[in-house]
Amino acid sequence: MTKKEVQVLLISICVILALSLPLLVGSCKSQETSTQPTSTGSTSQPTQVIKWKNAQYGPPQDAGMVAIQWFCDEVTKRSGGRIVFEHFYNGSLVATADMADAVESGLVQIACLYPTYFPSKMPLYNLSTLPAAVSPFAEETREARIIYQNIMDDWLSTPLIKEEFNKINAVPLLQNSPALTFTMFTKKPVTSLDDLKGLRIRAVSSLMDVLDTLGASGINVPPPDIYDSLNKGTIDGLILHWPLFQSFHLYDISKYWLSGMGFGIASATQVANLQAYEALPDDIKDIFKQVSDEYAEYIADVFQSQFLEAVELFEQQGIVETTTISAADRKIFDDACHASWEKSITDLTNQGLPAIEVFNSLQSTINKHVPTYEPYIME
Repeated sequence: MTKKEVQVLLISICVILALSLPLLVGSCKSQETSTQPTSTGSTSQPTQVIKWKNAQYGPPQDAGMVAIQWFCDEVTKRSGGRIVFEHFYNGSLVATADMADAVESGLVQIACLYPTYFPSKMPLYNLSTLPAAVSPFAEETREARIIYQNIMDDWLSTPLIKEEFNKINAVPLLQNSPALTFTMFTKKPVTSLDDLKGLRIRAVSSLMDVLDTLGASGINVPPPDIYDSLNKGTIDGLILHWPLFQSFHLYDISKYWLSGMGFGIASATQVANLQAYEALPDDIKDIFKQVSDEYAEYIADVFQSQFLEAVELFEQQGIVETTTISAADRKIFDDACHASWEKSITDLTNQGLPAIEVFNSLQSTINKHVPTYEPYIME
């Protein structure tokens, strides 16, 4: 073989290698994908990993955040890693007031929605936040928390409420209310409704109207400003759920705690983007259902543990708890709440919304799970 023929041969080999290299690399990559385990442990089929974003309002250590993290971790584990979640806490991706829009647009696939932030988007769901509308529990206990979860799960599965969620491209997943009832904390003791007269109490929504009826003044103060308002005397007390009272260190100033009144709840629901949820494989939807069924027990344990820690802290800080309100005062309070319900429901009915039907279904659902509760049925 001549020198020239050798050179031609070498050039030909180099060309062949250059053309073959991309195919070899692609083959290697294809092999790497095909060996990724499936949910059954098989390595014979490639697995597409589904990635969801989870946007939350609170810090990771908050009871509700601990619970949604557990839910996501369990779904990932039981799916064999076929769906994973990227978590954004403290409103780092989406502000609380923008979460409904973020779910509706598909920016995030999971978020926690408080209906009080979206009264125009969720007017029917917002009925659950009316003063004392969902307050059949005398105290915060693990058993009561589980019953509450079941009440809300049932009610949110009714057709009119499901339809309202679907309109914002969402499907309810889990209940995430931070407490079973709002609690009143004050700078001086309140043992009767007479003690409320003349006090300026931080509250929200219809609770302000109820306080006005009872002789107090309801004032809407954003949570981050409550400490300063208490300290300066702008307000004399507040109606809030205990986790925020604890996290904002309001016990430094407010030393009295009126429990057992049942001022109402801060309804909150973890939702999924409807289109993203419907696109999930059926077996992963089944996993969502399995973990959801276990969620009530799990979140009840988390909340009860944190509640007992909070009560211990309150005692250490010298918080005085008042639990006794006379039957006569209780009736006055209930009547004021009922008047608030009727006004809100009438307003929605005049807008053409089926508010009476939805509210009655809520009351009936409470009675189903708490037979001793007397439902307030509107005509």
